[in-house]
Amino acid sequence: MSTKIMFEYVVRDKEGRIIKRGKTKGHSFVENYGKLLAQLFAQNDTFKLIPRGDTEKIFNKSDITTCTVVGVQSEDTNFHKYGIIVGSDTTTSPTPTQTDLVSPIEHSDTGLSYGDVVVGAYGEEDTYASYFTFSRTFTNNSGDIITIGEVGLACKLTSTNANNPGDYYILLARDLLSEAVDVPPAGSITFTAKIWNAA
Repeated sequence: MSTKIMFEYVVRDKEGRIIKRGKTKGHSFVENYGKLLAQLFAQNDTFKLIPRGDTEKIFNKSDITTCTVVGVQSEDTNFHKYGIIVGSDTTTSPTPTQTDLVSPIEHSDTGLSYGDVVVGAYGEEDTYASYFTFSRTFTNNSGDIITIGEVGLACKLTSTNANNPGDYYILLARDLLSEAVDVPPAGSITFTAKIWNAA
């Protein structure tokens, strides 16, 4: 059994017309993903992760109250720090030890505005594969072209542990796009992450 991820995108101009489509097959999830997944099955309560832009933290499984990729603005002011995230780097190959995007493009109402993460379909491709999807739309409010070269997936981990209380944002996957994509002024790009398990 293997787990894979695919990022698909659709670029629209200011009139909403589709001007470009593309997709990038994920090369691998990063180490944080494996460590986090292992805790679902491990008996050891303590594990270590490196949050985005931070140093290594020790967590206790029993103290984790939230683990989600569904960032929604009306529910969380930091909704843009997890879910599908994008950056401008176009040259740095993905490696398992990465803990953040190389050059993140931060959410801005006057720049690249992050939309909510929307949970999509769940289904089966054939007898041996199942999948689920979620998507996020990014709108260019800057007045200039914004170039996206990297895409990632991050989750929010909420801990009640006295040593590390609060929310932490954990990179799960990062990839370069097969080619950099320009988002025109007043245009948008919608990324859909498809994760599937196959024999």
